[in-house]
Amino acid sequence: MGMYLRTTQRKNKNGTTVRYVQLAHNRRVGGTTQAEVVHNFGREDQLDTDGLRRLVASINRYLGEDGADAAAPAAGAACR
Repeated sequence: MGMYLRTTQRKNKNGTTVRYVQLAHNRRVGGTTQAEVVHNFGREDQLDTDGLRRLVASINRYLGEDGADAAAPAAGAACR
């Protein structure tokens, strides 16, 4: 199964919501699938988006793909 970005969220006592971004993949455990977190990127409001773009560009270089367009988010795309 493939890897993907996922978000989790929690509510603070004051009612605000904090979201976290993680790199995960699904693993089959006892007949059901379970998300396994590979890397936690931290709070969404403190996310190093430039660092994520560099990571995407690095992966694209490794795969031999032109990373010029791949590092830019698609129109209407959001990290969720």
